[in-house]
Amino acid sequence: MATRRPYPRRRTSCRPQPRSRRWSRRRGRQSDVQVLVFGAVVLAAAAAWAAVSWLVTNWWALILLAAAAVVGAAGWAHWRQQQRAWDRARQQALRFGLPELDALHHRALILVAARKVLVSTACGALRGASVGWQEQSWL
Repeated sequence: MATRRPYPRRRTSCRPQPRSRRWSRRRGRQSDVQVLVFGAVVLAAAAAWAAVSWLVTNWWALILLAAAAVVGAAGWAHWRQQQRAWDRARQQALRFGLPELDALHHRALILVAARKVLVSTACGALRGASVGWQEQSWL
């Protein structure tokens, strides 16, 4: 059986690889990124300068934008107020008093409880689960 020669070991006494190449590549990448960032900042400043100079000459556009923002904010606030009012109305509709609960049949109580759970969890199956429960003869 032939004996294999061992792999040659790496000599530490040899001249080491120059590290300047590795560092120069990293520095080159960093300088490329810095140039890109600087270019983006200059471009953003130029765009801001152009927008401000245009708004100074066309001041009426700024007034129109402000008016549109006020109308939009007022519309959103009104919509939000209506949503809160509807939510309160829905919550009140789900609550029964003691005389109303006593008047209900036990099957209706189960359906009402299931409906309350479905509404409180905003389940999509609400309509399917509660269809026709008011028309039942035992109610």
